[in-house]
Amino acid sequence: MALGIPINFLFDKEEPFEKIKKLKDVYNFDIRNGLSLIMTGQDQREIVDNEERLLNLIEKQLKIDLSLLDYWHDEVFESEININKLNETLVKLKSKIKDNPEFYKKITYYFDIEESYLQNKFSSDVDFLIDLLNINIENGSTKVRYEPE
Repeated sequence: MALGIPINFLFDKEEPFEKIKKLKDVYNFDIRNGLSLIMTGQDQREIVDNEERLLNLIEKQLKIDLSLLDYWHDEVFESEININKLNETLVKLKSKIKDNPEFYKKITYYFDIEESYLQNKFSSDVDFLIDLLNINIENGSTKVRYEPE
């Protein structure tokens, strides 16, 4: 799919490469499959607080604040994020998705993203990120930073 700006997660401690590689394989994770579109938006029009931005549409449907996943948010852009706060946000997001598994049906966006990504892969990507953060917490990381590829 390759929409949005692909984002890397950089931690304040060196990641255990083999564990992360295995984790990516288990989840078949690729940031370009849709998560980057949620985090960065489609183009410059979506940088500002745009009601039609996919991140905002998800927040509205699930009634959750996802500002820590917003690459352009003032507290996130070129900043280090507390890994525990991000983990808490992702755990809440996972719970909201579980409670509202058909939330994507109320979202209208480009590229058939609702069914091609939100229905089929989004929940798995959230699980991947939670596991990724937990591995890095166990490894001693306390901060994470988003870096465009």
